[in-house]
Amino acid sequence: MKNIFEKSKKIFSEGLDCLVKDEFIYAEKKFLESYKLTPDRISIVSNLIQLYIKLENPIKL
Repeated sequence: MKNIFEKSKKIFSEGLDCLVKDEFIYAEKKFLESYKLTPDRISIVSNLIQLYIKLENPIKL
């Protein structure tokens, strides 16, 4: 279980790096991959929402 959390955390961090670089497609992929591993993490959902707002994509909200 701890390994899954650590893997998700690493992927999430990669998503944040992509978000800072305005690499939105890659950020979304990383956040979704992290979400699949740990769907109970509010921080992942929050960052996905921020990303979709930035992309003006209300359908995914």
